[in-house]
Amino acid sequence: MKLRLLILFVFALLLVGNTYASTNDSIKKDTGSGWTFHFQMTSIYQYHGYFHAPYSGHNSLQDTIEQDMSITSTFFIGRRLWKYAAVYVNPEISGGK
Repeated sequence: MKLRLLILFVFALLLVGNTYASTNDSIKKDTGSGWTFHFQMTSIYQYHGYFHAPYSGHNSLQDTIEQDMSITSTFFIGRRLWKYAAVYVNPEISGGK
């Protein structure tokens, strides 16, 4: 269930991000649209195979195969209301094993 929600969230963000494309830098003069969209996602896959370990314990790597993955993602959408005022929504997701 969580994986389906994550996939749906990422898909929706990609659709929104593809519909809003701007070549302007945030430092340049405002074009007047008042909207801003930003998305960032990082996934990290970790793996190590079997190896011989003459010692083992609570603070040691397991000598068997291990693999894990972690994902973090953030998206924010903002709207300028008037000069010096804006509203932003910034949902974030993180998870892993």
